[in-house]
Amino acid sequence: MKGTVRDGYVGLDMGTGTGILLVAAYVQARRHGVVRPELMGVEYDTVVAERTGLLLGRLGVGRVVAADARDVSAYSDVLVQPVNFVANETIPAMTQRMQSEHFSEIHAALFQAGAQWLRETVFFPEVLVAVEPRSDASVVLSRQNRFQIPKYYRRLNVYPRAMILEGRLTGLSRLGKDFTGLVPAQVRRFLPRRW
Repeated sequence: MKGTVRDGYVGLDMGTGTGILLVAAYVQARRHGVVRPELMGVEYDTVVAERTGLLLGRLGVGRVVAADARDVSAYSDVLVQPVNFVANETIPAMTQRMQSEHFSEIHAALFQAGAQWLRETVFFPEVLVAVEPRSDASVVLSRQNRFQIPKYYRRLNVYPRAMILEGRLTGLSRLGKDFTGLVPAQVRRFLPRRW
């Protein structure tokens, strides 16, 4: 974790879903001595936002707002101070074009809403690597380019392949493999293979 966060911790999860990444941010902040981290999730599905928000609120983890994470105004009340952590796992499956999900659009709205508050932010993923199969060209999406696909590649079919987590390049097909044994066999068949 960069710098000191004892005096405060602001975390944001764009496309919150179940809120698991907000729980992870809460645990991280508490481990670093933050008594009351400020965590917010943005979820497009109003029913999911309501249920996840209710659960996380009762647990004292944070809040979830029902909003479109591609809308700059969704961040108006959280981007008023430096943000420590941002999660955006709206990454398409490896068989889908990058344009099939809103990963880059969500980051564009976030940076438009308050780039000045994101200078020291830790992002999940840190870097997303996508490939254009015909030319075998790799496209790197990171904070440096605000997680945007370069203009030339926006018209082409670019597919996600890997991400950098904690400084290591990890293929999307490898994510979660270390934890397969922790999930009962009868449950595994119901899990989506998104990545």
